[in-house]
Amino acid sequence: MRDEKSVVDWMDKSFIQRKEDSAKGENGIIGVLGGSNKYMSTPSIVGLGALRTGADLVKIVSNEKSVEIACNHKKDFLTARVGEFDDNVEEIVEEVSTCTSLVVGNGTTKDPKTVETLLEVLSSTDIPVVIDADMLTTRLKELDFKGRKVVLTPHLKEFERIYEEVEGDLAAIKEKVKKAARVYQSTIVLKGEKDVISDGETVFVNETGCPYLSKGGTGDLLAGMIARFLSETKGLKASCLSTYILGISGEKAFDDVGPGFSIEELGKKVSLVLKEDFDL
Repeated sequence: MRDEKSVVDWMDKSFIQRKEDSAKGENGIIGVLGGSNKYMSTPSIVGLGALRTGADLVKIVSNEKSVEIACNHKKDFLTARVGEFDDNVEEIVEEVSTCTSLVVGNGTTKDPKTVETLLEVLSSTDIPVVIDADMLTTRLKELDFKGRKVVLTPHLKEFERIYEEVEGDLAAIKEKVKKAARVYQSTIVLKGEKDVISDGETVFVNETGCPYLSKGGTGDLLAGMIARFLSETKGLKASCLSTYILGISGEKAFDDVGPGFSIEELGKKVSLVLKEDFDL
């Protein structure tokens, strides 16, 4: 997945091109369920990823401090204060009921009450969802995701936590990711130097990017990007497109800024790559 022309052709870019008579909300309303008193700014980075890929609206649903940071970070964000994720399932489900896709888990911590609450939220709605970070738990196997658009985005250690140790050559890793996707009834994006992406049937490898994408926040940005495209297409296509664009954006951010580019600068490159490389 390195040659731009072949990737763009496979993507059928028409689904991300906005109609002339587009109305607010038709191009994605992305809900973000994340954040905690320990990781307060994480939901804002997820939201940034969705906005920079063209989402019409982003709604941050979190604790008071995370919502306050989100409001200060981007005036574009909608927000809802629900306190900590602690047995308030009905309130959370109501807040995200109008969303076209969700991102769940970024910055939430592994607190048992939080995990239990968000698992119940996931089972109480059929909204397309990207699950990341501390909500990547083996308990996801208890949920029925059949027929639903679900993407899991683990890095290496998270993948080993929810499935098994990663070892062997690329062919072996691809087969392992494919099998894990079947177990979790989802699309899985194993993030790394080469991203391995599978829906349980097909496997793609994304080779775009640079070593400086390993910095904190990159995965959160990616989760928001995938959620934006998941509103309009399948998990495999949304994931391949997002990893490809993020990798190219990282390369361009490094070329322009050097190794110290910020997540905000990376997000701006995402928007420019979409405009320039996809003729939007």
